[in-house]
Amino acid sequence: MHRTIKLAALILATVLTPVCSAATAAEKSAPAKAGKADTVPAGAASIAYDDLREHIGERIAVQTRYRTTRVGTLSKFSKMELTLTIDTSSGPSDITIPKDNVVRVTPAAMPAPPKH
Repeated sequence: MHRTIKLAALILATVLTPVCSAATAAEKSAPAKAGKADTVPAGAASIAYDDLREHIGERIAVQTRYRTTRVGTLSKFSKMELTLTIDTSSGPSDITIPKDNVVRVTPAAMPAPPKH
């Protein structure tokens, strides 16, 4: 019984490895997405992390090392982390991002008004 489980796991790992590595290679070759087109202005200049103190209360876009982009209002800033207030379907929510995870910060445009 144990040999059967080990054999099945080995076969599964062998079959899935090329698929997973192909997906990973495709992800690595694709550029990091900057988020929605209406939230990050094209060609927006980066804001240095230490200069974020001057941007509290402003909308910014934070690109993380996990290839995600968080857009919201900068509500808190320290040398260790920043906090964004983001709009969610259930209302505003705070998200804290450690400095080590921040790759790039840019000004963000105001969101487009909802279409009716």
